[in-house]
Amino acid sequence: MRTMMVRMMVMMLCGLLLAAPGFAGDLHSSIDRAARQAAARQPTPVAGIRNPYLWPGVALLAGGGALAVLAGTALKQTTAACVGDLFGVVCGGTEQTNKAVLWSGIAAAGLGATLLAIGAHHAARASLVLAPGTVGVLKRLTW
Repeated sequence: MRTMMVRMMVMMLCGLLLAAPGFAGDLHSSIDRAARQAAARQPTPVAGIRNPYLWPGVALLAGGGALAVLAGTALKQTTAACVGDLFGVVCGGTEQTNKAVLWSGIAAAGLGATLLAIGAHHAARASLVLAPGTVGVLKRLTW
């Protein structure tokens, strides 16, 4: 008896799942219509006010800073020397900051900061915004 009920429930569930796409026949067209209406309501800026150099500038700034820090801490050049005489061998070593890597990191961080500044300058320009029934000018003030 219980097995028969489980089989009936499974069959009804399968029938419902197979018939469900038939009930949603107009769903695709209504989604398209709603997407077109939402796109028409949003203003479309002719020239954006975003910073085009934001992510490249941040990446260069962070990467250059990390490289400069690593050059001063972990990427040091080690030189070792051993001197031997009649009484034994004496070894010593020195660690020096890898100046080429340090200055490369500083240069990359400086280039990233420059890109951020140039992008902020370009983003401060005025832009024209067109929307259905309206025309506007966007201007961001920076100092």
